[in-house]
Amino acid sequence: MEFLEAVRADLAQRDFDLAGISCWSSLNVTASYKVASFIRETHPKAKIVVGGYHPTARPHDFPKTCSIR
Repeated sequence: MEFLEAVRADLAQRDFDLAGISCWSSLNVTASYKVASFIRETHPKAKIVVGGYHPTARPHDFPKTCSIR
């Protein structure tokens, strides 16, 4: 949990309008979701783009609020 809180705090300190998340495989999906949720929480207007093998093969696994590339 300390690590996740550190990630959330780090994202909250940064200024951005676009976030790119790499999701290489099915093993990364949970981490990608968690990072996306932190981004949505700390930067509600930011665009989130998820890329990699998993979102390319299974785009329906990701919320419509994420753009798949």
